[in-house]
Amino acid sequence: MGPLPHLYAGFTWSQSAWFLTREQMPSLRAAQPVVLFNAQGKDLFFESERPFDLRNMLLSALWDDNCEVLIAGWAKGVMRYEAPAALRRHVSVRSQLAFSSVDRVSLITRGGNVAIHAVTVLVKGA
Repeated sequence: MGPLPHLYAGFTWSQSAWFLTREQMPSLRAAQPVVLFNAQGKDLFFESERPFDLRNMLLSALWDDNCEVLIAGWAKGVMRYEAPAALRRHVSVRSQLAFSSVDRVSLITRGGNVAIHAVTVLVKGA
């Protein structure tokens, strides 16, 4: 468990974005052996100098059964998209998104701990 390395998967991540493995949390129900989560329930973000499209995110709550989050897409400092997600513990929810040409995505978690199982993006010009 620990913060993501600088430029992990080509993005800059907030300090609250951490790895979590099934070995560290045996009750974690995830298809992948590693997920990302927001340490201390803090909001998290990832960003890129190049615009990208956010297609979907696969999320679940870690401990709370009713965790409300807001997924926000930003371009040049202006929020252009927002999508609420109601998350439950041990149930993965796929948020289908059509965030086009954003440079930052934030998860506003309101203090809840969220597991990020998958993120699908298309980086412009890649």
